[in-house]
Amino acid sequence: MSLAQALIAYAGSGGRDSDALLDALTKPRTPRYSAQTRPFPQGDGEGGGEGGPSYPVQHVGDMLVLPTTWKGTHDTSGADWNQNARTAADIMSSAGTPVGAPEPGQVVRWGSAQGGEALYYQGVSGRKYWIGHVDARVPVGTRIRRRGGRLATVSSKHPAPHVHLDYIAP
Repeated sequence: MSLAQALIAYAGSGGRDSDALLDALTKPRTPRYSAQTRPFPQGDGEGGGEGGPSYPVQHVGDMLVLPTTWKGTHDTSGADWNQNARTAADIMSSAGTPVGAPEPGQVVRWGSAQGGEALYYQGVSGRKYWIGHVDARVPVGTRIRRRGGRLATVSSKHPAPHVHLDYIAP
């Protein structure tokens, strides 16, 4: 049972069923990704919209390596790019997990997000990424020479730790 499911069950019981909540808080969570972002190349029918996720999520050791393509599920609140199109995806992970770059490139700007910080990343492909709900960001101007190079860590300041990934249309 996930922490979110345990909280829902606890609230639904009027605070009487604390066992499930305690288990969810104390037992280690093994997957570092949700059903929405499980690494199935064609999808498995769970989460991520119709047909399941359409992008792989890769872990190299403890590093969460961001994908270069994904099926957007929502927009980036408050952003003025992509005409509010649903181009963003949330990749669930444990707080403190190192976040790796989707491709070689450079950090061009820092930003903020509700529940952590954010950064703007320019890939060598020309794609501009917005990566939110992170902490311990590398400095602006840092060049990442390979896919998976460390950019930040998943923030502990969000109630549901995840990386919010979006791109900025040219």
